[in-house]
Amino acid sequence: MTAWKLSHYSALFAGHGGELLLCNSFMGALTRIPATSAAAVFRAAREGIPDDAPDEPFRMLREHGYFVPDDIDEVGLVTELLHRERSTSGQELIVMPHEDCNFRCVYCYEDFARGMMKPPVVNALKLLAEREVERWGRLHISWFGGEPLLAKRAVFDLSEAFMETCARAGVRYSSAMTTNGYYLTPEVAGRLLACRVNFFQITLDGPEHAHNARRHLRKGGPSYARVLENIVAMTQRSDDFTIRLRVNFDPDSFDAIKGWFDEIGPLLAADDRIQLAFHPIGKWGGANDPNLHVCTEDAAWTSKLDLFETSVDHGFKAATFRGFLAAHGSTCYAGRAGSMVIGSDGRIYKCTVAFNDPRNQVGQLEPDGSLSIDRAKWDRWVSTDGLEDGKCGSCWFNAACQSRACPLVAMDTNVPPCPTHEREMRDIIELSAYGRRTPEPARAMS
Repeated sequence: MTAWKLSHYSALFAGHGGELLLCNSFMGALTRIPATSAAAVFRAAREGIPDDAPDEPFRMLREHGYFVPDDIDEVGLVTELLHRERSTSGQELIVMPHEDCNFRCVYCYEDFARGMMKPPVVNALKLLAEREVERWGRLHISWFGGEPLLAKRAVFDLSEAFMETCARAGVRYSSAMTTNGYYLTPEVAGRLLACRVNFFQITLDGPEHAHNARRHLRKGGPSYARVLENIVAMTQRSDDFTIRLRVNFDPDSFDAIKGWFDEIGPLLAADDRIQLAFHPIGKWGGANDPNLHVCTEDAAWTSKLDLFETSVDHGFKAATFRGFLAAHGSTCYAGRAGSMVIGSDGRIYKCTVAFNDPRNQVGQLEPDGSLSIDRAKWDRWVSTDGLEDGKCGSCWFNAACQSRACPLVAMDTNVPPCPTHEREMRDIIELSAYGRRTPEPARAMS
């Protein structure tokens, strides 16, 4: 009699030296099966685990959800649980206190048509939090722009109001900021940390000449030296924070970025609060798209992994891939019921890219703090009805992406896109298990 079957959300990969890698997207779990147990586990994946199977290695595999009881409706139970978690996991407000920017990056997609958030909208945000925070149960603010520190007074004012409201209601509060780093002086950084902004995404596009060519000031001046100075100053603080240093690359800057680690390694690599994340520059809808030289899809992924490994060799903590593998880990914020973008004029969006797409303009924050939401538009972003059939329904990775890797593409094509390609998934599994690739990449086995 077979008592346990391989979880629908488990997948086996061939590892190194005869090992197996076993991943489960619902549990967000990854384990290395030693070569001595590989044959037994591979057989169990095909045939199940009988009642009289020995405890090892099967006890751990059952306890951690890689195998599940043969008689349960696992997919039905997981689908219900994930839907409930999507609906009750707290509220994220992506707030744009200023939609203009002091930079004019060559690949930027924003039109800077709207400026600083006016006092009535600031007040409406405070009222919104007061009205809804107990129902939300948790509040996370992501400051975005434009450049949010062009409106730092509004950021400080709103942060203090949100913290007070959450404290009064006994609700957990957290905050993050995407900033170009130009105005992140020691004084401003200290004030933000006091406001519990403890995660920063800041972009440096490689060495000074490469960065300044792509991320120059609005009037054409350089920005690299000041941004780097502010980041280095952050490392002198004892506060608890994380800086995700985003490095955008293209075919013309790739070699320069690889050499750049020798320059910034002595400045930043020893600080574990700084992690690097690499992204290929894309044509994201900006006016300068026709002039951009971008990587092909294959070259983009290969270059990203090369930069990842080179940075680790120089002592940097690279942004982990493990979060990608976890339940909800590959869903876009725009597909979550508990996430919305609030523009400087009070408009409500779901996505921070397609601001001018009418489908993305889903409502308005009213002066009294209430929300006027176009439910038909909203539901197109958050609903997965009908999308979990076909390729998604049979995919082991569905618990991580839930057909919402990019709701905008899903609306455009009526087919939910996969968050990554099969080859990239193998690389991610291998990097997560071993920390780097080898000449023999992990191969999918089930």
